[in-house]
Amino acid sequence: PVLCMSVLGKIPDVSKTITADFKKTNSTVCLIGKTDDSLGGSVYYQVNGLEGDSVPRVDLKVLPKTFGAIYKGIQNGKILACHDVSEGGVIGAIFEMCVGGNCGASIKAGDDELLLETTGCFIVEVENEEVAKKLFKGVPFKISGKITKDEKLKVENLFTVDIKKLQQA
Repeated sequence: PVLCMSVLGKIPDVSKTITADFKKTNSTVCLIGKTDDSLGGSVYYQVNGLEGDSVPRVDLKVLPKTFGAIYKGIQNGKILACHDVSEGGVIGAIFEMCVGGNCGASIKAGDDELLLETTGCFIVEVENEEVAKKLFKGVPFKISGKITKDEKLKVENLFTVDIKKLQQA
């Protein structure tokens, strides 16, 4: 079962909102939030016909801090793009952000984290690593890579694939 909520509200200053598409070549890509390595219920399990009773758990003590850091980063203009980690996991979110930004990404990540679908985790784009370290101090985060001009998704030591080919698939 999945709880799905939609919320509507008035945004006093729409200039303090962001979209999910990557914005700038050479900016930094980060994974924000506490991940759980459970894959039960994931797209990976579904596609491969696997079953698992271990679904990702959300750390309710860390989650408000994660939301607070992301909100603050958006409000002060330090977060350029943000996408939740959900169906398709970390790599799915990064791919979608590349498609929207007509760009690519070079990612340093283990194959064990690419498919994680932990609720309360986000992929964000910030100007550089220094901004990330200041903004996400006290919150679980990992610098995952950089945005590239070429439209290829590169995961170090695993694969490189053309974004257009992924879109067609």
